[in-house]
Amino acid sequence: MIIIPRSLRILVEGYIKKTDRKKEQGGYFFGTESKFQAFLPAVNYSSNPHREFVKGSHSSRWAAEFEKMIGIPLVSSMHTHPGGAVASEGDRKYIKAHSLEYEVIIADQGDRFRWFVIDRKLREVGVVETDEELERLVFLLGQEVGLIDLGQVFMSPNGELMNTNRLGRAVLSLDSDTVKVYEVSQNYKGWRTQTKTDIREKTGLSHARVTKALTKLKENELIE
Repeated sequence: MIIIPRSLRILVEGYIKKTDRKKEQGGYFFGTESKFQAFLPAVNYSSNPHREFVKGSHSSRWAAEFEKMIGIPLVSSMHTHPGGAVASEGDRKYIKAHSLEYEVIIADQGDRFRWFVIDRKLREVGVVETDEELERLVFLLGQEVGLIDLGQVFMSPNGELMNTNRLGRAVLSLDSDTVKVYEVSQNYKGWRTQTKTDIREKTGLSHARVTKALTKLKENELIE
């Protein structure tokens, strides 16, 4: 399984959108065998760029220098499919042409992109997306309830949020109202017991929404 941070996916797809999408684009990913962390574009030197991607002789040297600069290993090459075609037998030639761990194929389907990863044994590797902002929220809430780690947050290809920890999964079930109420309740410094009216004034939420949020927090044992 390969983890792709949401911010990196947005960066790469944003780059592709700014290019001539009728031509195959490409580049390199840096990271580990289980997580991509950075991307470097590469120029397509093919005489038929609408049908194939060819890196120049100096592309690998640029990638090696970039690897030294950021201190993150080069692990994968990448090319796009402008017509939106999925990975196929024809893509095996790309990974056979280099010694990296993976070849990434991004199918440009117009309104969306599909990512495919092939390893050196020519097997497709599963891809999941991790949301760093959600991980940060889970971590902060974990600190508040006295936990060291609430696990990592992932997004499946169909958009479903997943977590590796039971309480982390409970935290992900919270909506924006519940998070607002949680933050207000944790930051309360008054000498008397905090009331729903106090929370309403701080959050701007209605009485019904405050009540619903407090119920959800109690159900998930985030407050007493």
